[in-house]
Amino acid sequence: MDDLAARAQSRNAQIAESEERIATLRRTASEAGESLLRLHGEQKQAEEALVHQAAALEKLEAHEHEILESSIHVRDDADKAAYEFEAASGQLARLKETATALQATLSASKAERESTSKLADAVRDALSDVRARHASLTNILNDRSYTADAVQKLFAANERGSGEDFRAVGVLADYAEVEEKHEVALEQFLRGRAGVCGGRNL
Repeated sequence: MDDLAARAQSRNAQIAESEERIATLRRTASEAGESLLRLHGEQKQAEEALVHQAAALEKLEAHEHEILESSIHVRDDADKAAYEFEAASGQLARLKETATALQATLSASKAERESTSKLADAVRDALSDVRARHASLTNILNDRSYTADAVQKLFAANERGSGEDFRAVGVLADYAEVEEKHEVALEQFLRGRAGVCGGRNL
């Protein structure tokens, strides 16, 4: 009897230990289930984050592609701008050379114009002098036209020997040296004298 009681007590202890172990396993299983649910939730969040990360990565790749294309356009624009700047610089240099040549031509033209103007002034002055001399000579010739008959009479009287104390050797106005301003007065005087001589049949 004692042996059976001991064995029953041992069996009860084993049963209690087993039940305790089962309870522990249940708690562990429950905790494992909760951990599994938590892991599923975390996995779902990780998958969603992965999806977001993939979308963000796709956006970044698209943005990088846009930046690359933009950089290519910027490089092309820079090359075009450099070419246009070089062409503009060459054109500016040619324009400067043309302006320098035109300035030199303008300076030469001004110098030539000044020289031509001086020559024209000199020719104009000379022409004025010639015209003045021509007018003066014309006036003198007009004023002296009256002397033709008187001179002929004077020389005829000289050849005949009219008995008067007079010998003509030419026209007095041709030998009289007076200032130009007195020439007209002298001509008027001689004209009057020639009239007197003419009245005396010289």
